[in-house]
Amino acid sequence: MGMYDEIEVRCPACGTIDVLQSKAGECELQRYTLKTAPPEILLSLQREGEQYCETCKAHYRIATEVKTVAYAYIRSPEEDD
Repeated sequence: MGMYDEIEVRCPACGTIDVLQSKAGECELQRYTLKTAPPEILLSLQREGEQYCETCKAHYRIATEVKTVAYAYIRSPEEDD
């Protein structure tokens, strides 16, 4: 049996919750929303192109913008253990 994660997406046309599958990321049978999904899953949905709503037959796309945040920090001596 293949492992994947699921993402709940509200159809922009009718509002029905569609459940999409993704093999990007950890694939631990987790269920996410567009707000909680890891960036690699969101990017894979965007690359897949059109999605299809079974309820209203609308075609739609997932668009996402992922920002990288870089930072520096001072390590504590405990991190060397």
